[in-house]
Amino acid sequence: MTPSALLHGNQFGLRLRSLREARGLTQERLAWDSGHAKSYVCEIEAGRKLPSLEVLGDLAQALGVRPWELLLAPGESPKESPTPPRS
Repeated sequence: MTPSALLHGNQFGLRLRSLREARGLTQERLAWDSGHAKSYVCEIEAGRKLPSLEVLGDLAQALGVRPWELLLAPGESPKESPTPPRS
């Protein structure tokens, strides 16, 4: 993944909405599945809030994606999987 592929500005909310809609989920269902308030999910999608790393992980798990996939630009697909650090 190149730095240009990373999100900036309000694109995170667009990416979140795109993934949610592609899975046929409502904001309410994503909120429930991630353990966060519907109003918070709405604020994130609208670009008024950015999630913490913990919330990013919760949202990714609820959507069935890796957290870093939420950081790609809308419409961008992962070209290669990042290699996890070795222990």
